[in-house]
Amino acid sequence: MPVLGRWPLFRYSRFEGLSGSAGHWQDYDGGGKSGILLLCLTHFGHIMVTHGNLALENTPVFEACMGVAAKRKEDCIYFTLKIAQGYSRVFCVWFAGESHEEVQKNSNDCINILRRHISIDESLNQPGIQPSQVKRLPATSNGLKVYTCLKCKNDPNKFCYICGKVTMPDRQSNITRFVRKSYHAYFGMKLGDQDKAFAPHICCKTCVESLRRWSHKKIECLPFGIPMA
Repeated sequence: MPVLGRWPLFRYSRFEGLSGSAGHWQDYDGGGKSGILLLCLTHFGHIMVTHGNLALENTPVFEACMGVAAKRKEDCIYFTLKIAQGYSRVFCVWFAGESHEEVQKNSNDCINILRRHISIDESLNQPGIQPSQVKRLPATSNGLKVYTCLKCKNDPNKFCYICGKVTMPDRQSNITRFVRKSYHAYFGMKLGDQDKAFAPHICCKTCVESLRRWSHKKIECLPFGIPMA
């Protein structure tokens, strides 16, 4: 997969909540038995966060329609993305390194690439943000707005998990064991977020057939190199 950059992370946190609830932060730490926590910026304009073989984040950030807001404080970047009407995705990344200098270099290298495509707000003036402090920030503290995950205007299960296209009922297919296994083999990551309401829980018959043909070596690749949902 062509990437603009790849960096190790100390922590990845995403805000999860439903309409009418306070929501909560889900944290993932680097290292440990689950594998290395990595952030990648792809040539397709996606931010990808992986934890071993598990994909935690795969979000297009270079598209104007996403309404991306990014704030930086030291080695932390805080992203807010408008996914759809009434629905925003919020997550933070903290960079890692073998020394303080390496952490700063990783953070700066990522920021320099992001600046070519989106604006980065570095006006935060409070002392070093730690994961526990971010959780305690009120909704409008120092310009950090936390948006709960309201009900999406469009049903996620109208979209294919693999290609991201609208899929009519007669073209829908269940995510079977074969699909999970082939998805993992082709993309190099596990098919995730099936316990989340915002994620599609179906795929299209075209993608299933393409994965089947690829697994039988009848085609060399799918029309895309990363999952598009």
